[in-house]
Amino acid sequence: AVNDTNEQQGQTMLDLVEYYHAFYELYGRKVRLVNFEGTGIATDEVAARADAALIAEQYEPFAVLGGPALTSAFGDELAARGIMCIGCTPGQPTEFYAERDPLVWSLGTSSAQGQTHVVEFVTKQLVGKNAEHAGEEFRDQPRRFGYLYLDSSGAAADLAQEFADAMEAAGAPFAETVVYALDPATIQATASQAISKMKSAGVTTIVFSGDPVAPRDFTREATAQEYFPEWVVAGSTLVDTNAFSRTYDQQQWQHAFGVTFGAVRTDTNLVGSYALYKWFNGTEPPAPGRLPVMAPNPALFFAVLQGVGPNLTHETWRDALFAGTGTRQAISQPFLSWGDKEYWPYTDYHGVDDATIFWWDAEATGPDELRKEGQGMWQYVDGGTRYLPGQWPTEERLFDPEGAEDFYTVPPPGEEPPSYPSPAG
Repeated sequence: AVNDTNEQQGQTMLDLVEYYHAFYELYGRKVRLVNFEGTGIATDEVAARADAALIAEQYEPFAVLGGPALTSAFGDELAARGIMCIGCTPGQPTEFYAERDPLVWSLGTSSAQGQTHVVEFVTKQLVGKNAEHAGEEFRDQPRRFGYLYLDSSGAAADLAQEFADAMEAAGAPFAETVVYALDPATIQATASQAISKMKSAGVTTIVFSGDPVAPRDFTREATAQEYFPEWVVAGSTLVDTNAFSRTYDQQQWQHAFGVTFGAVRTDTNLVGSYALYKWFNGTEPPAPGRLPVMAPNPALFFAVLQGVGPNLTHETWRDALFAGTGTRQAISQPFLSWGDKEYWPYTDYHGVDDATIFWWDAEATGPDELRKEGQGMWQYVDGGTRYLPGQWPTEERLFDPEGAEDFYTVPPPGEEPPSYPSPAG
């Protein structure tokens, strides 16, 4: 139920830029932000390339923040024209970013990195055990995995095969794999076919890697077919939010758990982009629903812009980003770093490096990410403790309320933000 208009989103971004102008050292520069309204939906490659070409020719910008979420065409076209972009593609193979260095950047986790975390979690906590968190018909059966994923780009099939190979090597081969397209006109029929295939293959545990809208149809269809497997969330963007998860069939979603790259939530009136906006402006943001999604891109851009110094090029921007040791490791926020780090065997063009474990509590009540009270909350194991590759625990604590945390009313100890007088009074 986010109904922020494009105009409200644009104004919110302009206001964010003013915050950075006020407090960051930009060496005499002033960033001119131009809001551009895309002409196609998130999967439209033709519109994405046309938009990128128009932006390049009409504005000749140094950088673009954001872009279509389900096609790499936008970022590819910008890079071909020598323009840097941040958060402008879905997850792509590492080679995609290396070939376009220093022009395409991500704040999230790459598909390969996400798969590394998921495979380690599955290997250490799920493989070789019964599907004890599924419906009654599966609880005494050995886990039999299925894979349901979104065709988000031309690289999706290759990435899915790499994941399948890694799962098989871990002793958890997929008994069935189903790919789907994000098409509102066909998703219901797709859901019916996908669930039928999973059920026929005897899948007890569906690993889901997709968008946050489709699970509504998949879970409703599973209940209609009286099929109640475990649902493993494999780092799927926004599926790990209370706001979206409350829209899924709760008879199904009570069996959901998995890996998230987001952090256990803390009161947005105290920390994060919403609190920062109100502190600086003294008012509610024009687009409060979209703000948490929009805020990360300028946060990264301006932080590195300050770190570059007076000699700004795309290459010096990259060098400043790579030189950083990363953000502070914590419970209430992900750990982000870029470049050649010990966590990955390749140059990292993505931000988030760690992840945590969570499970869905269909009975719990509290606020969602839009500050709306409701029923259903993600519970974070061990208070939201986060793990880098190689650090995942072997003890499984899914659906164990002891030590689990769904919402911090105050920041965890040692993670409280500093207190400064508000410029708005």
